[in-house]
Amino acid sequence: MGILISLIVNSLETIPLPLLDRMEVISLSGYTIYEKTKIAQDYLVPKQIEENGIEKNHLRFPTETLEFIISNYTSEPGVRNLERMVGTICRRVAFDYLKFQKGAVELENFNTIGCVHFPTIEVTQEFVEEVLGPKTNDNEIGQRIDQPGIAIGLAWTSVGGRVLLIEAAKSLGTGKIEITGHLGEVMKESVMTAIGWIKAHPELVYLLANGNLSKNSSDTVKAIKYDFSFDKYDIHVHCPAAAIPKDGPSAGITIAMALVKEVKKMF
Repeated sequence: MGILISLIVNSLETIPLPLLDRMEVISLSGYTIYEKTKIAQDYLVPKQIEENGIEKNHLRFPTETLEFIISNYTSEPGVRNLERMVGTICRRVAFDYLKFQKGAVELENFNTIGCVHFPTIEVTQEFVEEVLGPKTNDNEIGQRIDQPGIAIGLAWTSVGGRVLLIEAAKSLGTGKIEITGHLGEVMKESVMTAIGWIKAHPELVYLLANGNLSKNSSDTVKAIKYDFSFDKYDIHVHCPAAAIPKDGPSAGITIAMALVKEVKKMF
């Protein structure tokens, strides 16, 4: 069932309509990037400009910059953190404005310099990274999901959920299994369980790996000769962000799917 859920998440459109009609589909509500951008332009940015005591002409938020903030610094379905990020940038601009005023007052020809307007600051992606720091979201996951040996799942933490990336790789060897990524004992057991399941169900693994789940596919597999031996390969399972401890029983399906995508080349 967990494998079927993973397939649904990856591509809901590939499920036959009769089957989809008999399934319960859980929709996770939330704003799209376009909707968040419009909310920021029409409401959040004007609100934070006013609350931080600066003028509308003191800064400009291009659409691509707002999308950059949304994609790289926020992850919740709402806009609460987006408003915080916009407020942080507005306070930085307000600070720069105060320094500008102080510099103008200290000049001897204040009567001349006092009429100079504060230059409009365009909030670029470089300016965002300078103010907000390094990106907090890993957009690499979406770009790598189609690669062999890569699978994603959802992990539970005490402060919410996060996307969990599992990488699996094989190489010619003697059946050695290596596990890296600061994994706890429970997740290490999940890796061994997933490998044991794959060894015990080679025909089903073949079907999953090749995307063929038709009624007659089992008969086809029985007639196929393949060399399915872990003794000839070393398996390496890795979970990125090795500095962050990770543990829990919910990663078993994700680990199994990553291994299935990698061992398909063994057939």
